[in-house]
Amino acid sequence: HNLSLLPARHVFYEYDSTVVNDEFDSDLTLIINSFSDNYDFILLDSQAGISRASKAAMAPSNSDRVVLVSEYDPMSNAGIERLKARLPDELDVGRTLILLNKLLPEFVSRFSEFLSFANYLPPIPWTSDVVRAYSRRRLALDFDNGNQFTLALLSVLRALLSGDELTRLESWIDLQTDRIREPISGQLAD
Repeated sequence: HNLSLLPARHVFYEYDSTVVNDEFDSDLTLIINSFSDNYDFILLDSQAGISRASKAAMAPSNSDRVVLVSEYDPMSNAGIERLKARLPDELDVGRTLILLNKLLPEFVSRFSEFLSFANYLPPIPWTSDVVRAYSRRRLALDFDNGNQFTLALLSVLRALLSGDELTRLESWIDLQTDRIREPISGQLAD
């Protein structure tokens, strides 16, 4: 499977001087519609807040679902609630999910079941593997040996996907699991 990335430049001085004009909304819709037949998923990553670009990315005409990524603290929670109140059409409860990032590992298991009832995705833990990878400027994902961070992201994908996509993910997970267990299975057989 193929992956194409079209990264945005994130340079504050250029962003601050960039004007998102009235055509931006319709241009974004046109671009998404032009490419939607070529991709299973198009992910729009926008900055936090209520900029015109973020609002366009969250619009029902441009996105099927909206995932708001937040940390678990009172200020972030208040920010999400303000965002929902200011953008009720874009952040409709039926298509908006919250993903808590950087949650301490001891809270992940305690909050996971509760959060699933409140339109929250499984939380992402802030483990020593993540901190170590971050400090080395590497991804914390570890598909060779697995880790708590990787398992959490797979849980998020399971919550987001359905149908054929979910079946393909589960098949891939089964293959990875068998590959990781293979040396242990061999040792047990010996």
